[in-house]
Formats: sequence, structure tokens, C-alpha cells
Amino acid sequence: MRLSVVFLAAAIGSAMSIANAQTGSIAGLAKNSTTISTAPSGGGLLVGGSDDCSTPDPISGVGSWAYDQTAATTGTEGQSESLCYQFGQTTVHVDVWFDWTATFTGNVKVDTCGSSNDTKIAAYPTAGCPVGVGTALDCNDDSCGLQSVIQFACTTGQTYALQVGCYSAFGGSTGMLNVSEVVPPPGCPI
Repeated sequence: MRLSVVFLAAAIGSAMSIANAQTGSIAGLAKNSTTISTAPSGGGLLVGGSDDCSTPDPISGVGSWAYDQTAATTGTEGQSESLCYQFGQTTVHVDVWFDWTATFTGNVKVDTCGSSNDTKIAAYPTAGCPVGVGTALDCNDDSCGLQSVIQFACTTGQTYALQVGCYSAFGGSTGMLNVSEVVPPPGCPI
């Protein structure tokens, strides 16, 4: 009996250590972290975005993904896009990067609505870093309050770079990046 109690206590202690480690790995995700867990909804991955467009966090399909700009820097890529010229500047400050792979052909909506900081987001037609100035598919600063909404045409299997940043260099925070399919309204009856 005493041996069973010792084994039970050890098993409970191990389970609690594993639970604490798992909780810590999700709550304390660092930049460029390779820790990926299934998100509670939306079919996405729980990631924070990469501070470097050459190593973006991969996501696909529709859903919501966590982003974390608290330790992000403002890179040089994607900072001179004319589509991003809003409120007197083109800069997407303290940006993090995702590579999103489309699971449908049509139009996609990407937004940060409901996040707490003043966001600015852009999309590019290829994975990784933008291939040149003037290649942004869409860019937005304020659409739902101080948060951003973009839309662009996508093709099944194609990967697009998503730049998630802020209007201000001092606005880094955490939030959710939401990706949804834009379903056209039904046609008029004949």
C-alpha cells in the first residue's frame, strides 16, 4: 500500500510538471519559437509571428492565430509600399511575419479586429520577404477602430506573406490575427 501511494504521488507530480511546462510554453512563446500547439478554435496554430520575414511562422486555412509584437523590431522589408501610405507614413512598425497558405480559391479577409493595439497589416503575393517595392496586395491601418482589415484574391495552395505590425513604433502588443473566406452574396433571382 505504501509503495502504491509513493507511485501515485510521483505520477501526480509528473503530470503537474508536464501541465505546467505545457502551459508555460504556450503563455511564454518567444519570437521565432518552434513551439506550436493546436488552437482551441478555427483550426489554426497557436504561434506568435516571426520578427524576421525570412523565417515567418507558417499558418493555413481559416481561423485565428495569436501574434506577439512585444519584443518585435521594425525591419526594413515592406516599409515603402504605397498601399501602406496612411496617416502620413508607409511604415509598418514592430512587425511580425506569417506565411499563410490558402486552402480555397476566392477572396480572403485578414484582420486584427478585437485586438487592443493600433495595428497595421499588409499582404504580399509570395512566401517570405517581399520581392520588391510595390508588390503588396493590400495594406490597411484603421478599419475596425484602430485595428486593421485587408482583403485580396487567393488561390488554393498558394502561400502569401502577412506582415502584422503597428502604426506606432511604441505600439507593440499581443492580439489575434483572423483569417476568413469572403463569401460573395447570392446572385439576383432570374
